[in-house]
Amino acid sequence: MEEKQSILKFMIIEHGILYNLLVGFRFQSSSAQNPQAALRNFSKFKEKLTPHHFAEESIIFKMDNKITTVPIIKVLKKEHTLIEKIVEKIDQNIANNEDAEENAANLQRLLRNHLNLEEKRFYPLLDKQLNDKEKEELIQKVLSITQPKKGILQKLGSLFG
Repeated sequence: MEEKQSILKFMIIEHGILYNLLVGFRFQSSSAQNPQAALRNFSKFKEKLTPHHFAEESIIFKMDNKITTVPIIKVLKKEHTLIEKIVEKIDQNIANNEDAEENAANLQRLLRNHLNLEEKRFYPLLDKQLNDKEKEELIQKVLSITQPKKGILQKLGSLFG
């Protein structure tokens, strides 16, 4: 029996990558043993965060005609803005050679709460409201933004599979 598509499962993986990059940054910056590694982790976090938010806001949250979770979407968009503001503060801390730990701790707390809202309330509702074909299309669109090379390889694989 083929497993049904799940946006929740897909997004849990995406979220795990983001969260682990942020935790890695906090660990490396707090230990002060390897500031270059901390900076690399924060850069990787931002490189993953930007397309992730773009995909959610330009694809998933725009499905208002398909889904009935508009109040949650408003909260999630507001949290995206708050997350971006804290990321900017951390960038300023790094540029000015300042300790970013307080902002990083705030970001980690906000991100954890944000991901919990998405994973416990928003994505389960979305999974219930969309059929498998719609879920697959949505996942492929998100992949084309968050992991463009992987999306292309999957498309090629489906042509020959």
